[in-house]
Amino acid sequence: MHRIKLGTRPKMVRLISPHLALTLMAFMVFALSSYGQGSVYGIVQDASVGEGLPGATVNVKGSTYGTITDINGKYSLGGLKSGEQILVYKFLGFVTTEISVTIEEGGLTEQNVLLEPDITSLDEIVVTGQALGQAAAINQQINANTIVNVVSKDKIRELPDQNAAETVGRLPGISVQRDAGEGQKIVVRGLAPRFSSITINGQRIPSTDQEDRSVDLSMMSPDVLAGIEVFKSLTPDKDADAVGGTVNFVTRTASSTPEIQGSFQYGYNGLTEEWGQIRANTSLSRRFLNDKFGLILSGNFQKVDRSQDRVGIVYDRPGEINGEVNPKAESAQLSQDIEDRFRYGGNLVMDYEFSPKHKITFNPIIQFTERDRDEYRTSFDASGGAVNYRYEYTQDVTRLFSAGLTGDHTIGSKLSVEWSASFSDTYRFRPENFRMDFQDRFASGSPEVGKPASVLVDEMLLTHSLDRTVLRRFATNDDDVRTSNTSAQIDLSYPVRVSKKVTATIRGGAKVRIDDRSRDVNSFATLPLDVGELSFLPPEEYVRNGDDRVLMSNFIAPFDDNGYDISGFDFGVGQADTLVGQHLNKAEILDFQRKYGATAPRNPFADIRDYSATDRITSGYLMGTFNIGKILTLVAGARAENTFLDYTGQTGSAFAPDEGQEIEDLNNDTTRTRSYLEIFPQVNLKIQPTGWFDIRLAATKTINRPNFQSLVPWVRQDNFEAVIERGNFDLQHTIAWNYDLFLSFYNKIGLFTIGGFYKELTNIDFNAEKRTQINENETFRLLEPENAVGLATVAGIELDAQVNFNFLQAPFDGLILSANMTFLESTTQYPFLEILRSPPRAVLVEREAEMVGQPDLVWNVSLGYEKGGFTGRVSAVYQGTARGNRLGLRDDYDQFTVATTRLDLTFKQKITENLKAYINFNNITNQKERSNEDVRLRRVQNFGGTADFGFQLSF
Repeated sequence: MHRIKLGTRPKMVRLISPHLALTLMAFMVFALSSYGQGSVYGIVQDASVGEGLPGATVNVKGSTYGTITDINGKYSLGGLKSGEQILVYKFLGFVTTEISVTIEEGGLTEQNVLLEPDITSLDEIVVTGQALGQAAAINQQINANTIVNVVSKDKIRELPDQNAAETVGRLPGISVQRDAGEGQKIVVRGLAPRFSSITINGQRIPSTDQEDRSVDLSMMSPDVLAGIEVFKSLTPDKDADAVGGTVNFVTRTASSTPEIQGSFQYGYNGLTEEWGQIRANTSLSRRFLNDKFGLILSGNFQKVDRSQDRVGIVYDRPGEINGEVNPKAESAQLSQDIEDRFRYGGNLVMDYEFSPKHKITFNPIIQFTERDRDEYRTSFDASGGAVNYRYEYTQDVTRLFSAGLTGDHTIGSKLSVEWSASFSDTYRFRPENFRMDFQDRFASGSPEVGKPASVLVDEMLLTHSLDRTVLRRFATNDDDVRTSNTSAQIDLSYPVRVSKKVTATIRGGAKVRIDDRSRDVNSFATLPLDVGELSFLPPEEYVRNGDDRVLMSNFIAPFDDNGYDISGFDFGVGQADTLVGQHLNKAEILDFQRKYGATAPRNPFADIRDYSATDRITSGYLMGTFNIGKILTLVAGARAENTFLDYTGQTGSAFAPDEGQEIEDLNNDTTRTRSYLEIFPQVNLKIQPTGWFDIRLAATKTINRPNFQSLVPWVRQDNFEAVIERGNFDLQHTIAWNYDLFLSFYNKIGLFTIGGFYKELTNIDFNAEKRTQINENETFRLLEPENAVGLATVAGIELDAQVNFNFLQAPFDGLILSANMTFLESTTQYPFLEILRSPPRAVLVEREAEMVGQPDLVWNVSLGYEKGGFTGRVSAVYQGTARGNRLGLRDDYDQFTVATTRLDLTFKQKITENLKAYINFNNITNQKERSNEDVRLRRVQNFGGTADFGFQLSF
């Protein structure tokens, strides 16, 4: 594979440059008009605990002019008339405070504020943990000008979540896709993970998946975060490729008070019945040089047991007995994965404040996830009369590195200039992957209609012999995917006071983003027929049968099922739990791999998955935020994005070289390029007729670019299996119009939100499976991505309630409730090419179905209690059935993930002012995960529950 050289500047860059220059000149003129004015800055803190309050409002009394504090409670407000000004500080659940401030002409005035909790009805004036986390999230949400959900840093500290995906999944409208029982990717508003944008401090995280644009959030530890923001309606200053929404992870910056924090926990896995799960983190924070230079250094480590037991049943087509459908089992597969995951990394945050008007921040972060997995599998194939065994070892590593340099400057007292340059890189690679397959070809059963899988297995065990089972295949594979994101942007904003009751902020900017992706797949594997003689093996080293095949008996160890548990599965399998494959000797198999793995022939057809891809996106925007009286806030503008694509893939034909053609010569590079321009208008309206109620409306246009692998111009024709797979570089990008209407009710005891959204998507793409006639006598399965026809729609209703019951009498005043529910519905038209035989012809048919990955119902409920240093919480999460990636001509040929409910429990006790102890219980009901691959295949996965206890220390 060769790397692609970038071409000339896209037209969009040439268009943006002169417009950006004119915009800069205009903003500079505005800046020069700010004489006779001054600025005020400071921090708003909770008087009871000294924590900064994010999302607090700071307004000039009697006007609409003001600002909101950042994640650390800091604020800056320029363009104030010199002289006495009265500032009003508000934070829901705290006493509103007014302070008279003297503004110096052209100067900076520092004003720090301590707000008192508004809990006069209580004996104790203490707001900590869950209550403070809930209050911070509510304030950030209601004071935002768009539709946003927030997880505050205090709430992150209180949740028992193993990774960031689990934490985000507790917000309304979000469901979680799991891997080995652990949250991995998120589905926002029923749209697959690739439809959402993931950022750290506003800088995009590149995709980690081998084929699509989704991000594996399990590699992100919550321990390094100060907050999580989920923007569900966009503004023009954000990238437009976020149809579902934008999830932004915010890292901390150093506070004025030196801090040392750390935690350690030790855990137990209920499936493997073993201790040894570890999680630890530490952080140091301090400011130097008269508080001008801030430094945070943090590190995290986690070892978690993600072992699982699995059962899969393949059925023949359903038959009927006495009018009832009774499927017959065709094969049964039993698997056990013994897997340890290691998650570790750290981040460094350095910021330097030259003055309150000028600040730069450098924020590198690196995170690793390593997975060491041993898979033992036994399958009983009645149709083929065979019992098969497999051992596979995989080491999978995912690395995230992200570094951003940002600057915030105020020129004069009004013009704000923000700039950033960032580089992010994700690298997913498999340094080790080895597999050995064994088979007894002479086992047989006699399945009949209505016969359960357990009977099938028991009958095959009667004729099966381990002494007759031989080595069938071995393979070594690796798959390396690297994605980088390089970007540079500048944003300018200028406040304008039209009158005492009408103010506006004009904002504009430009950005260049380059996404590079490369994939390199290598495979060394024997075909089943190649291992007959194994002439390269010393004859005395391994026992063979009469056909000179190596027997499985060479690789057997004393039997240990390692706690394999099939109880509670839908399929009782009799004696099969003793044959799950744990008696395969891992040491002997890996010794074979070290000696002879390299002797397997290289599979050139794996190279067809190799590709390189470049997306270069240049953009510019202009928007305004208009405050009209105390009731209306309008955010409106547009963004232009030009996309340039440069992709290289390979084509090849398996098992069918032309005469005289070497097998290595079958793969050929194909390169394609194209570009397109889209304009994205965005409008958000906030109506706040009272201090306890607001209405939010939004109409936005967004984009979703197809998956990398879908666009790559690659083709693989497998004549042996009669399958053609290929990419589609002409695949069109998806355009979405998004409409939102939300009502929010709030006071000092909490927040209730009800809202609905509706999305119209054109050119949504999916993986289609069809039939194609390649000649008069042969029909192949054709697998390729396609755009759906017509309009796809997604509609939903979100309910969210967050209540602090501190108004009740003791002991009920310690209760805290957080609950949300989302109802989802979608429709789209999927096209399929069906081959009819009489007369032979191809017919294009369409079927209507839900969008891939969309559950019909999602809800989260969390009930907490805080009192006297004690904190407890019970949480439940439900996700409805969702359609998977594989679609067929009918519903019963589709893939589905069955609905699940998970229950978690956590307790925490304050021991001293600086020390807390806690215990977490996850998946305490031992929820299993079930999926239906199509009408024939059913899978059940069992992960068990976990328990962890630990300590938190802070100074």
